[in-house]
Amino acid sequence: MAHVVRAWRSSRMIRLIVLLALLGTATQLVLSRESGLVQDGTRQTKIIGSDRLVSVEPLPELAEFCEPVPASREEMLLAAMQQRQDARDAAKAARTAAPQNSTATRDASKLKPIRWIRDPYAAYSSVAVDPINNEVVLTDENLFQILVHDRTANTPRSARLTEPKRIIAGLNTKIEFQCGLYIDPTNGNI
Repeated sequence: MAHVVRAWRSSRMIRLIVLLALLGTATQLVLSRESGLVQDGTRQTKIIGSDRLVSVEPLPELAEFCEPVPASREEMLLAAMQQRQDARDAAKAARTAAPQNSTATRDASKLKPIRWIRDPYAAYSSVAVDPINNEVVLTDENLFQILVHDRTANTPRSARLTEPKRIIAGLNTKIEFQCGLYIDPTNGNI
């Protein structure tokens, strides 16, 4: 009986060793494929799509250039002294330019802009048709607005453009770079 138990244990041990060896080999194969390296250490080409390298042009030879010469101690000392003097001058200018009252700590976010730089032309990003109200709705990413036009409007040749029925715009609307549009079919809300 002891002989049978010993044989069973040794066959179980052999199976475990074979299983570990197979698992190690499989792991090594997966890792070598992921890294793209073949056994000799060169990169393996991965084909992605149908793009192929057609030609290679070497870079032109570089023109002669001077090797940088390290600065002498005197030059380094003069440069450091000049930097210190420039820093002192800048600090002095900042102290004299700063006002002496409490307006220096005023919140700049509350200031109104001096000028606006804007492109006067619209850049439409989405269009929706409201067949219930017979309207065409456009979003304009450039001027940050939503324009509502009459769907059946007939623009005369002398007109520069068709005038919208309504415009949703302004700083309080928080409209910026809108690229989607939805019109609720039940109530017509934009």
